[in-house]
Amino acid sequence: MIEEPAGKYQIFYLELKKIGGKLDEYQIAWLKRHIAKGHACSVSYGYYDAIYKIEKYLQGMPIICEEK
Repeated sequence: MIEEPAGKYQIFYLELKKIGGKLDEYQIAWLKRHIAKGHACSVSYGYYDAIYKIEKYLQGMPIICEEK
């Protein structure tokens, strides 16, 4: 979680997964709840993906939750 305002968002939640990892049903529901509250939420698959998504959020252009 990053509590740093960026663009229209105040909070960014990032679920970290290893490459090839999957979200379980509870994680999907949790992310959808927070998206509905207006928070930026995303899932990263590996270190480089996490860094990229954090940088995009801080630039005010978050990549919102992706399910794989």
